[in-house]
Amino acid sequence: MDEEFDSDLWCNVAGVTHKNADGSNRQDIIIACSEGERLELVPEPDNPHSKDRTAVKVCRRNGAQLGYIPAQESPRVSVMFQKGYKLWAVIRAVTGGTDSKPTLGVNIAVRWLNTRTLKRMANEAAGIKPKVRKASAADALKAASAEARKTTPAKRLGLWASVVRFLRGK
Repeated sequence: MDEEFDSDLWCNVAGVTHKNADGSNRQDIIIACSEGERLELVPEPDNPHSKDRTAVKVCRRNGAQLGYIPAQESPRVSVMFQKGYKLWAVIRAVTGGTDSKPTLGVNIAVRWLNTRTLKRMANEAAGIKPKVRKASAADALKAASAEARKTTPAKRLGLWASVVRFLRGK
């Protein structure tokens, strides 16, 4: 999992052998996919095949559907959408396509960011700096003590003078 993401879920894409509603063949769409490609996730609560109304489509960014999040994972992903998380998927591997296994499959990592992380990233992109907590006198004293232990007596005196000036607000 990359550091910038709050979490991720690894799974396969379900329904890769079915045809799409527009008649397109999912296998033909998958053959054009590549590892690392970012995919869109689209909640589909009105899907008649989803008993718990948590179906989530997996699509290429051009809208071509590869399949669905598996039924056992879709409730978790659906709840994340309902909570306001930003979700997408990344292809980890396109599998199959061999003589012994001609059907193609897709393994994905579903990723999400919570609203706090999204706000932080938006602020960083807009050049808004986060509020920095002012150092307390105790923080200054602790830092100066640690630094003083590493230096010569003459430098220690200068460090302590800096702490006194900080404490006096000068």
